[in-house]
Amino acid sequence: MGTDKCAALSQRNRYHNAGDSCSHRRLEPRSESSTAKTAAPQSARARAVAAPMPWLLPVTRRLIPFYNEQRHLMLSLISFERETSLRVLDLGCAPGLLAVDLLAAFPRVTLTVFDLTAEMIEACRDSLRENERVTYRVGDFRIAELGNGHDLILASLSLHHLELSERAGFFRRAYQSLNPGGHLIAAEVIVDESPAVRAQQYQLWRNVMRAQGEDADAW
Repeated sequence: MGTDKCAALSQRNRYHNAGDSCSHRRLEPRSESSTAKTAAPQSARARAVAAPMPWLLPVTRRLIPFYNEQRHLMLSLISFERETSLRVLDLGCAPGLLAVDLLAAFPRVTLTVFDLTAEMIEACRDSLRENERVTYRVGDFRIAELGNGHDLILASLSLHHLELSERAGFFRRAYQSLNPGGHLIAAEVIVDESPAVRAQQYQLWRNVMRAQGEDADAW
């Protein structure tokens, strides 16, 4: 849902990045064997292995063009009144920035944040500072039960982890977990089907990362 507005943001950013939008394919970092050839001891990827979770917030902003705008767009797509009591599920929550924005904008939200590892959940917890409206879950949303009674499911840059064979089952479970009138709002990365356009998108994305001081070749 929200595909048109997400696509509009992607089109606006077309000349700046690899395209933030609601999509069906995933971008993957280069393999460990290729990154080992680069001289980048301080790259984001190296810090991901060597450092604790506090590195995640600044690195996320440096690696993802227009990350703030993407979150704000997702919030703008929520059609419920701000004072409505809502149950919300945030899939792939770390580093918690979307959750922080949501709780500030909707003061009566009860939020469940869901991520694959305890480390990511801790990064989210650090951002939320033990907010009593938040429940934390560690698990793999590709196969885990999503619960029920949700008014809203948010998925920011997380659904690309679904394999093609997993998608129908996931969306069925997501639909079943929503209350009548509920919504799923997702923002994703797209990879163009044209090899020439795809190469241009990757290059523009690398340019953004280099401008932020990151080793783009490590990704």
